[in-house]
Amino acid sequence: MRKNTRSLNKSGKKRSINTRSTHKGFTHIKDIINNIMVTSALPIDFDDIKIWEVWDNVVGESISRHARPSKIQKGVLTVKVSDSVWLQDLKFQAEAIRKRLNLELKNDAVAKIKFKVGDLVDEKS
Repeated sequence: MRKNTRSLNKSGKKRSINTRSTHKGFTHIKDIINNIMVTSALPIDFDDIKIWEVWDNVVGESISRHARPSKIQKGVLTVKVSDSVWLQDLKFQAEAIRKRLNLELKNDAVAKIKFKVGDLVDEKS
């Protein structure tokens, strides 16, 4: 027997959570994954994932070759950069990049950008 309940995500949109009767005390894996994906107990907002999708267009090819977003937590976007020269340069551009990202995302997902020298991981590879 399946029940539908409603849950709100962080942006206030309604999402349904499907639950099924358990079989011999077990819950169907599909229900477990669905409940994880729609509850707000997760430490990330799935709307924030768009940052990785729009990054290249927002910062341009030159910067995107030397800087990649690595995580966002509580509105703070951490960006890995290839070296200290880029780190210094991008610190001066942080506010402009933050504003362009939020404009592209059509929300205020990024409150602050922190830059760190580190290995760049290109999610598209």
